[in-house]
Amino acid sequence: MNNNSETSQIKLGLDFGTAYSVPAYKLPDKNDPDILLDTETRDSFSRGIPSIFWSDKSGNVRVGIDAAKRNAEWNDTKGVVRSIKTRLREEKIKLYDKTYTPQYIVTEIIRHILDMAYQAMEEDDIDIPKEKSIVMGVPVKFGNTEREILVEAMKELEYDAELLPEPIAAAIYYAHRNTNKFERALVFDMGAGTFDTAFLEKNDNPSAKNPYPYRCPEGGFDGNLKAGDAVDEALAEYIKDRISPKPPKELETALMEKNNMEYRQLLLAARHIKEKMSDQFIFTHNFSLGTYNGLSATVTKEELEKVAAPIINEAVDMCYSVVEKCGMQNEDFSIIMVGGMSNLMMIKEALARKFPHIKEKNIQKKNPTRAVAYGCALYAEQPVVSRRVAFGYAVASYYDNKSVLSVEIPADVKLPYDVESHYATRHQNQEAVEFRIYEVENAKAGDHLPIDHGRYCDELAVVHRFNRPVPIGTEVTFRIELTESGILNISVDDNGIAGKTTSKSVQVGIVRERNGG
Repeated sequence: MNNNSETSQIKLGLDFGTAYSVPAYKLPDKNDPDILLDTETRDSFSRGIPSIFWSDKSGNVRVGIDAAKRNAEWNDTKGVVRSIKTRLREEKIKLYDKTYTPQYIVTEIIRHILDMAYQAMEEDDIDIPKEKSIVMGVPVKFGNTEREILVEAMKELEYDAELLPEPIAAAIYYAHRNTNKFERALVFDMGAGTFDTAFLEKNDNPSAKNPYPYRCPEGGFDGNLKAGDAVDEALAEYIKDRISPKPPKELETALMEKNNMEYRQLLLAARHIKEKMSDQFIFTHNFSLGTYNGLSATVTKEELEKVAAPIINEAVDMCYSVVEKCGMQNEDFSIIMVGGMSNLMMIKEALARKFPHIKEKNIQKKNPTRAVAYGCALYAEQPVVSRRVAFGYAVASYYDNKSVLSVEIPADVKLPYDVESHYATRHQNQEAVEFRIYEVENAKAGDHLPIDHGRYCDELAVVHRFNRPVPIGTEVTFRIELTESGILNISVDDNGIAGKTTSKSVQVGIVRERNGG
C-alpha cells in the first residue's frame, strides 16, 4: 500500500443516484477528482454502481453489482427495488413475503457502494482514509424525512455524512473545470428518478443559512419526480404497439397491467433503448417479455424526442420559472447540464430555445453522470480551518416558573460541540415529554430568553413517550451534539423508566472557515 501521509487524507464524495451511484475522491496532489470503481466495475458498469436491492423468494438479499450480474431486475421484477431514492417516505416495502424499511434498503446499498470503493482503493494502491466521513449529494426537494433516513443509514455504517445539495455539487465541479469561474449559473439536473433545477450565485460570505460556495436566492430552486423513469414509462407505452412480430393476445393482455413482470421487462427494454439513443439516430433492440422470445422494437431519434418532449418541456419551463423568480430572465449566466438524461441532445436544444440570449458556449455539459460525485469529492477535499454555528440552539423550558428558551448550544461555538442537561416533568401522570428546539441568534451559554427570541424548528422536535404514566418531577436526560459536518444529534433518556432512548439526527446549516477565505 502507498503510505504517503497525504494520500491517507483523501475524502470521499458520493452521488447516491436513483439508477446508478458513483463514489468519487480527489488526491491532494492531483488537480481533478476521479471515480472509485474497481476494475470489474469499470469494464462492466461504466455508468456507476447499480442502485438496486433484490430479495428473492427465499429472502436472500443481494444488492448493486451482485444483483445486476444475476439479471435480477429483468428476471425477478417482484423482488427488486430500483428507485429507492424516490420511495423514502414509504413506511414499508414488501418483496414477496418479506418487508423492508427504506432505511434498511438504503443502508445495504450504500454498504455495498463503500465496499466497492475500498476495493478500488486497494487496486489503485490508495490508502483507505482513517476518517470515516463522506459528502453525499441530495436533491434540493428532499425534506427532513429523506435527509434523516440518509443520515441514519450512514450512522449505522459508522460514517459521518454531510449532505450537499446536488445542484451546488455540480456547480462546484463545473467551476473547477472552468478557467473563468462563473458568478451565476442555472443548473438543469435530470437523472433517472428526480429532476432538480436551481439558480445559483457565487457566495463569498458563507453563513449558517447559506453555508456553501454557491447560494440559491429565495424561490431559486424547484424540482419534481418526472425524470428518466417517466421517459422510460412513456417510451414503453409508445413501443408497446410497435413490437415486432405482433404479440399474441395473451401478451397484449399482460402488458395492460403495469405490475406484471412482462410490463416491467418492457420498461427495462425502453430504458435500454433510451440510453442507446444518446448518440444514435435509430436503434433496434431485441428482447424477451416473460416466456415470449425473439421480440424487437425500433425507435428513431425523432420518435424518442416526441415521446420525451412533454416531460422535457415541463422541466425547461420550470427552469425558466426559477430564473424569472430570481429576476434574472434577461441577465447573462451559464447553464450547466447534469444527470444521465442530459445526454439527450434535445435537452440542450430545448434550453437554447427557452433562453435565446444565452450563448451556446455557456450551455455546458461536462461528465453529466459524474458531475455531482466529482463536486462532492471536491467539496470534501477543501481544507477546513474550523466549523461553527452562526446562531445557537435553545430548548423551550421553564425558569422561575416562566416559559423561556434555555440555551443548549451557544451561537458561534466551534464544532464539534455536545452538552447534557436534565429536565423534570411538570405534571402528574405525564405520559410523554416533548422537546421543542429553537434557533436563536447571539445566544450565550446559560441564557434564559423569551420564547419570541427564537425561531421554532419543527423538524428538530423530539417526543419521548414513557412506558407508563410518571409522577411530577420525573427527571430525563437531554443530550444534544452538533458534529463538524453539521449533523445535529438529539437524544432523550428517561434513565430506565421506559427502558429506551428516543433520538433524532438532522442535517443543519453551519459556517465553514477555510484556508484562503
